[in-house]
Amino acid sequence: FIYPLPRGDGYEFILSQFDGNVIYFTPLVVYQTLKENSPPCLTVAHFTEFKEDKGIVLMAGQYDEKILTKNESLNLMKQMSIYYGKSSTDKYNAVRVFNHLPEKFNHLDLIENYKFMKEDLEEYYT
Repeated sequence: FIYPLPRGDGYEFILSQFDGNVIYFTPLVVYQTLKENSPPCLTVAHFTEFKEDKGIVLMAGQYDEKILTKNESLNLMKQMSIYYGKSSTDKYNAVRVFNHLPEKFNHLDLIENYKFMKEDLEEYYT
């Protein structure tokens, strides 16, 4: 799936790819050039050991400071949670269309969704 990330006066799209319990993020333009050899700018691992007993899944992430800031990395994680979370059935439809009906997918819809959620997504952490 792809996520818009504000850059200057526009947006850069960041592609995510799941591999088991690990998610790799890379700028879409880099992926279009290097394909499967694209280096990740953010890698997030999910640890599911406590899922059954405690009902929680722990996450740990590492980001490339040359490409993303801490807040941009957190922004991407928030977006991923919104599109893939348990209560995201309407948002997950965009993921389904992206993967199964690409001819109907419109990346501009993601930018509109981003603008609607902007305040929550761009909350800064120290």
